[in-house]
Amino acid sequence: MLTTIIYRSHICDDVPVTVLEEMVNAANNKNGQADVTGILLFNGRHFFQLLEGPEENVKSIYSAICADTRHYNLVELLCDYAPSRRFGKSGMELFDLRDYERDEVLQHVLNKGTSKYQLVYGDRALQFFQTFVEATEKENYFEIPPGDSWDFITEDDGVTAPATAAANSDSRFAFQPIIDPLAREVVSLEALLRTSDGASPQTFFEGLEGEALYKADLKSKKTAFEIAG
Repeated sequence: MLTTIIYRSHICDDVPVTVLEEMVNAANNKNGQADVTGILLFNGRHFFQLLEGPEENVKSIYSAICADTRHYNLVELLCDYAPSRRFGKSGMELFDLRDYERDEVLQHVLNKGTSKYQLVYGDRALQFFQTFVEATEKENYFEIPPGDSWDFITEDDGVTAPATAAANSDSRFAFQPIIDPLAREVVSLEALLRTSDGASPQTFFEGLEGEALYKADLKSKKTAFEIAG
């Protein structure tokens, strides 16, 4: 089934813009072999890409894109099915927004469309394009610094969070910090049920049945509420 994925991301500061052509050529070849087509918009700092093709192939390519260290703050905006390709000229076509006037750029993007259905402003995917090219999301868009720029400072507030807490004789809760990326602060702790050797909850409960399973489930919930309190 024809699948569409749209995402946006931020180019890393140490990646020169001159590598864009090389990146697009490589993507064009790889995508062409996978019957995936699309368009890549670039505004000098951010990428905005639409990928279209067979579902398995699109998701495989998108997974590789997510692992690419040349960009960060990758946000998936749309994952949906479509009746036809919107941009089917090549495996990946680069569109540099800096080469166009702001009041004309969206129409230039629309002109690159290849769908047998006319690309119109009401199209769901094109609404994302409009928001990006007209930069209308700036007031509500927060840029999260790359992961390697974060510094966590330990504050001695007299409160010490345990690394683990017993849920049953053969299971424990492990505590995982939940971080507010904008404030760069740990705002809470998530209690995750684990076996005594660190395996998943599924592994723990698969080893139980009947009344033992029922009691273990109640015991773990009781302990979780006690921790939260």
